[in-house]
Amino acid sequence: MKHSWQVPFDNAVWMITFTEVHVHSLYKVYALLIHLLPALVGDTALLAIGQKPRFITIYRKINKLLDATSYFRIRQWAFSNQNIIHMWKKLSEDDREIFDFNISNLNWDLYWRQGLMGLRTFVLKEDPKNLPQTIRKRYRLYWLHQCLKFFFFFIFLWLYWLAIISIF
Repeated sequence: MKHSWQVPFDNAVWMITFTEVHVHSLYKVYALLIHLLPALVGDTALLAIGQKPRFITIYRKINKLLDATSYFRIRQWAFSNQNIIHMWKKLSEDDREIFDFNISNLNWDLYWRQGLMGLRTFVLKEDPKNLPQTIRKRYRLYWLHQCLKFFFFFIFLWLYWLAIISIF
């Protein structure tokens, strides 16, 4: 998630968040509240100003991706790399330098940053020169997200307060 701050996407309509959910029904509730409801509100606003709605299409694409990958995301996977470890131990120092496949030497921050830059450039066809403006947009989306969370938290507290005073 920290890499989405360094390499955000030009066409992002909201900030990237990650919530781990272990109950499928709760996941569906979150999907409705976090994906579908904002998409409906956004498309309604676009229709009101005379523009073509686009958020439901984005919602459908996200939902299709999540459904397609759910089998792999919701299961726990165990992989064994004992053969690789055994082979690494058998290599001489010279061979280890030539064939450096030791994953502990990998710079993961650089790996993810370059991977996201590759995704931006080659898959999404976004210009790397736009990165500074996109980072500024990411900060605006972050503060909008925080304000919206505060607003909904305040509404929840207000409704809770109304329920408490109506009971007593």
